Amino acid sequence: MLEQLDRDLFLFLNSLHAPWLDVPMWYISWTATWIPLFVFICWYAWKKFNIKFMLLLLVAAGISVAITDRVSVVVFKNQVERYRPTHNLEIKDKVHTVITPEGKEYRGGLYGFVSSHAANFSGITLLMVLWFRKKSRWWYLLFLWLFLIAYSRIYLGVHYPADLLVGGLVGLASGLLVFSLQQWLLKKYKIYPEQQSV
Repeated sequence: MLEQLDRDLFLFLNSLHAPWLDVPMWYISWTATWIPLFVFICWYAWKKFNIKFMLLLLVAAGISVAITDRVSVVVFKNQVERYRPTHNLEIKDKVHTVITPEGKEYRGGLYGFVSSHAANFSGITLLMVLWFRKKSRWWYLLFLWLFLIAYSRIYLGVHYPADLLVGGLVGLASGLLVFSLQQWLLKKYKIYPEQQSV
């Protein structure tokens, strides 16, 4: 019953498409699109804190992504082996897909539970919210960013809502674990920086 509900919700959300959205959604989903944002966040961390803290944040983010990426693939995708909508023989002909800039139909890999995108970006988002919620008035926009990335995976036809939900939980758990470890290290070695003026 839950699987059918998940499938029905996916088909409804995936059907909400328009030709002019195909290209934007492709780039929203493409990780490299967000490199300038990550560079800006590094600059912001440097200005708000200092370069040592910025480097610590980079290490923390890297560790979180390493955890979420491995868990999403090794623990979930390779064990559960749930076909993506685009590879599900029962519904693949109903799925709206997009053409990549290289002119190929994007269908993703074979298995989709859980979403590595959702896991990786949820972990990074939680870390950034925890780092900057007291330093910036705009931290809540990070959740809009995460929502856009998650919805783009449904729009492209490669993930069910449950893939994103469970992947998001994996990411949140990883982000919280890494943040807690980071806070412990900062206090233990007394390297937590004071806020710097910008």
